Amino acid sequence: MLCYTNIGRRSGHYAYSLYLCHGLGAKQRDIPIFGTTHADHLTSDIPCAPPMDDAMIAGNYEHETGFQIINHFDQQQLDYKEVEMILVGNHAPFVWGKDGMKSVYNSAVLEQVAKMAWLTEQINPDAARLKPALIKNITSASMVQMPTMASNLLLSKIYNEINIEK
Repeated sequence: MLCYTNIGRRSGHYAYSLYLCHGLGAKQRDIPIFGTTHADHLTSDIPCAPPMDDAMIAGNYEHETGFQIINHFDQQQLDYKEVEMILVGNHAPFVWGKDGMKSVYNSAVLEQVAKMAWLTEQINPDAARLKPALIKNITSASMVQMPTMASNLLLSKIYNEINIEK
């Protein structure tokens, strides 16, 4: 994990990632919602902002990266409180959350979903997106049930990797 930052009461970071930087990141497009693990965490594609233009790169690079993300969210009418992750073309994945733990959790979710999407496209380049009815069903169930088994396993993995007592 690189560049941990507190933004107001929210936290965010970016990280180098095998499947995001070299797998799907090379395609410079949104990560499609192919499966239920993705839908457990996010009911839309994971957005990918276009690469920054030369003027932005020549300026204050890190500052301009933030504007690239904000502009993409505005153009796509995304809510940063609902979509807590994005790829920036030719750059890196960025995630955030209500606190540091949620930001790290979102990073692990993003990496796992990217890996699964990359594998899906390797197996079947014409794989169908998850059906909207299933996304809606998962979202409705998630609102009233405890976190899914997959979410609990992912959270346990994060705790183990960063040595945090539960």
